[in-house]
Amino acid sequence: MGRWTIKRTQHTFSDPQNGPFLCAPTISPKFSLGIAIKKCFAPAFSPRSLLHAFLLFIVCRALNRLRRHNSLSRYPGPPLAALTTWYKAYYDIVKDGGWAEHLEALHQQYGKIVRVGPNELHFSDPQAYNDIYGMGTRHTKQSEMYSCFATDLSVFAMFDHHEVMQRRNLIGPFFSRRAILNLEKTVQNRIDLLVSRLLKFQDTKKSANLDLAFRSTSLDIITSYCFSKSSDFPNSDNFQNPILDAMDQTLPMIWIFKHFPLIKAVLLNMGSQIDDIMKDPSSLHNIEHETIYHHFLTPQPENQRLPPVTREWLLDEGLYLRFAGSDTVGNVCTVATYRILNDKRIHHKLLTALKEAWPDRDASPSFEGLEKIPYLTVVSMGSTILHKNPDVFPEPLVFKPERWMQDDSSELEKYLVSFSKGPRSCLGINLAWCELYLIIGTIFRRLELVPDNATMNTELPLVVDNGTGFVKVGYAGSNFPEHVFPSIVGRPILRAEERVGSAVIKDIMIGDEAAANRNYLQVTQPMEHGIVKNWEDMKHLWDYTFDEKLKINPQGRKVLLTEPPMNPRVNRERMCQVMFEEYGFQGVYVAIQAVLTLYAQGLTTGVVVDSGDGVTHIVPVYDGFAMPHLTRRLDIAGRDVTRYLIKLLLMRGYAFNRTADFETVREIKEKLCYVSYDLEQDKKLAEETTVLVESYTLPDGRVIKVGPERYEAPECMFQPHLVDVEQPGVAEMLFQTIQAAAVDIRSDLYKHIVLSGGSSMYPGLPSRLEKEIKQLHLTRLLNGDPTRLNKFKIKIEDPPRRKHMVFLGGAVLADIMKGREDFWVSREEWFEQGVRALDKLGRGDS
Repeated sequence: MGRWTIKRTQHTFSDPQNGPFLCAPTISPKFSLGIAIKKCFAPAFSPRSLLHAFLLFIVCRALNRLRRHNSLSRYPGPPLAALTTWYKAYYDIVKDGGWAEHLEALHQQYGKIVRVGPNELHFSDPQAYNDIYGMGTRHTKQSEMYSCFATDLSVFAMFDHHEVMQRRNLIGPFFSRRAILNLEKTVQNRIDLLVSRLLKFQDTKKSANLDLAFRSTSLDIITSYCFSKSSDFPNSDNFQNPILDAMDQTLPMIWIFKHFPLIKAVLLNMGSQIDDIMKDPSSLHNIEHETIYHHFLTPQPENQRLPPVTREWLLDEGLYLRFAGSDTVGNVCTVATYRILNDKRIHHKLLTALKEAWPDRDASPSFEGLEKIPYLTVVSMGSTILHKNPDVFPEPLVFKPERWMQDDSSELEKYLVSFSKGPRSCLGINLAWCELYLIIGTIFRRLELVPDNATMNTELPLVVDNGTGFVKVGYAGSNFPEHVFPSIVGRPILRAEERVGSAVIKDIMIGDEAAANRNYLQVTQPMEHGIVKNWEDMKHLWDYTFDEKLKINPQGRKVLLTEPPMNPRVNRERMCQVMFEEYGFQGVYVAIQAVLTLYAQGLTTGVVVDSGDGVTHIVPVYDGFAMPHLTRRLDIAGRDVTRYLIKLLLMRGYAFNRTADFETVREIKEKLCYVSYDLEQDKKLAEETTVLVESYTLPDGRVIKVGPERYEAPECMFQPHLVDVEQPGVAEMLFQTIQAAAVDIRSDLYKHIVLSGGSSMYPGLPSRLEKEIKQLHLTRLLNGDPTRLNKFKIKIEDPPRRKHMVFLGGAVLADIMKGREDFWVSREEWFEQGVRALDKLGRGDS
């Protein structure tokens, strides 16, 4: 076996994404992969040599990808993603399809453009959507995104743009608006069957599973409409449906594509119908309305480029239509019904609009008639990265139909991409809208629905994270808070007017209302440095949380509350007293915020630097327990940085009112401020150039220039004397905290420093902290010897969602505890033992 080298023209591998690639690039003039393979495989193919060869192949492939796609190196992203597509595969397979959620975190960390693969960029900028998916685009689909659905011959999974257009032109008329209007009766018949089945549940006083009901009905509609063959599952007990069960089993495994027996049964069932029709096409004449087979099997002499009709093609199209036409509409109906029933105001407005447009509920509604009801038009919306963009949709996770009824709502419609846009948009958009209008309209007009509290969120514990600056509330197991609003209470400055312009000024205004009318109110915050100082206002804030935001009755529920590490015991007792005696909660748990931050990060040992609006805490946690004797509090946080920025801007000659303009300056801080890595270098840049100067447009239209103030304001966290606070800076305090811990745990604490809270979001903060900690370690422990510094290991973790880390950790913990009564302080324990019941929380006298 002589010396040989693999040549590109003779030995290439084919990569589905990147095309042919060189398997064995020459690494040096005297070395090639051929020699490595020769050495690895001689004299025998041992497992170890095979492993070496495989690893070398992987390394060479990654290096080759870096070389071929070097032009993408200027875009930020995880380094591992630039090397291999296995980065994405990890989140798809190991994290159960968690790639979409991880993309949100990547965009928060890296910006609007992120490199997510060797040859792949991902965009979150709403303006980029039309450039990628607009009507003029001719992009080829990404093969791996669609090959896993096992419908390779369907119009959904085809890659080539020209082939897709041929197929869409063939199928498109079947899903046109005219076709849907002509066959509206077929859709309404299936919905009438659903209503009659639900009425039987009313007669037996039993609850119906609306999730299965809607999904079974949408599946029945698509099979009746497209194949003229009813699935008949809406008649089954509580809408049990083996096809939907099979889909539920298959979808989580779609990334590795394993067939399930029930899916095979669906294929066989569908295949037998296709076989019958292909043997005798004249049987289509016996069907009462057109089906997709009429369009597929009708000769198209004017279109010679269409491929011949095959059984495999019809099977793929049929499977795709069943999947695409069932869960999508069914799930939207479920979410819309849930949201409507949980908001009495929205429910009332929708029912009023339906009664006006449809006076006789026994008459049959019309699709076109329901389309004209403004409030029915807007009860549902998709949730992709674009739809969650708060710059486009403020409060994107809040169910707010009114957002579509404003004067400028037409501008929002171009960002509503539930059905995608452009030449590859959803074929079934007209059928989907027809189903949504008819199902939601009919269900709420003909039935009086009442949520079964046993099957809705009443069984989920609440998570309430009361911070000095903001309140974050939601449910156990959630990935995001349901609501985030300012922790403020406002009272009118003057009572002479009850209305200012369009704003109604109430005696007490809270949260978002108070923030929107701040100029007319005397605003106070119930908490100071994380501690409740005004209990009357705190109760107003909790009333607003439960009644206005969550719209729930707290009686009989469980709630997880958060508290700062140094919260006085008397405050904890008062908080629990209010929860049990005034709100009637069944179970209460109070968790330390820093511990929850580590839970959210998947850790039980580390140091949390939690900097919010009112206070910064440095909290060592070991094995899941906070260490109160080492916990430090720095009385500088977001509010102090904002005040210092106001002072700096006043010194520049800009007129700001410290109270009325506070929110405006806070927004300037959040958009423009950063932590300087090298203070002297930034000072020099500010003096000699204008590269640091940024423009900011104020609400009144004025434009101001912000330069060195961008880094000077956050500097007070490292130099508290700038704001007249006699304490060490955050880096010095962090170093002192860890050094005060036992010697055997210091290394673990240094390796797991986790940033948390809104005031930890400044760009540059992690690297500045690491730099200063290393410098302190060098000067105070290593006597200035830099050769010993390489043994010092430090890692500062800055999770992209650290603004909500405490809530996320609380949601994780509450989800774990929801079925464990022994974890919660119960209502019975409180009334039997009083404040001694809180000993169950394990806080001692802290």
